[in-house]
Amino acid sequence: MSIDVGHLGLFLSQHFDREVFAAMEKAGFSKVRTSHGDVVQRLLEGPQPVTAIAKDLGVTQQAISKLLGEMTVLGLVEPAGQFDDKRQRRVQLTARGKKCVQVSRAARLAVSNKLARQLGRSTLQRLETQLTGALGGLDAVTDRRVKLPRHH
Repeated sequence: MSIDVGHLGLFLSQHFDREVFAAMEKAGFSKVRTSHGDVVQRLLEGPQPVTAIAKDLGVTQQAISKLLGEMTVLGLVEPAGQFDDKRQRRVQLTARGKKCVQVSRAARLAVSNKLARQLGRSTLQRLETQLTGALGGLDAVTDRRVKLPRHH
């Protein structure tokens, strides 16, 4: 029985996430979830209006407010200074939120290096190139416009 590429990608992603979240837990970030990372990605460039984050993620204002509430309790985000429009609430990463990003990046690099040792660095690089092409490039990722997946 062969496994299709979609499932292989899913299983690899799940393996990757398990390894990364284990490292995150060890570093004191046990309650961080994938959906928190989706918000963090939008805050890497600086404070953002809550409405813009909700729009980018394709969720309601209510949903993003709930998620930001969780992240505030975890010490990952905090209110930012006022924008031109005083009615528009903005948030930014805290020092702890930035540390979380560093831990996550280090963990992802460690998992990537482990895969490179298993597959060979050149094989992994070819695989990354081919998958990037199959996905139509990485513009949506680098522009931080990737929408949250819909779970059924």
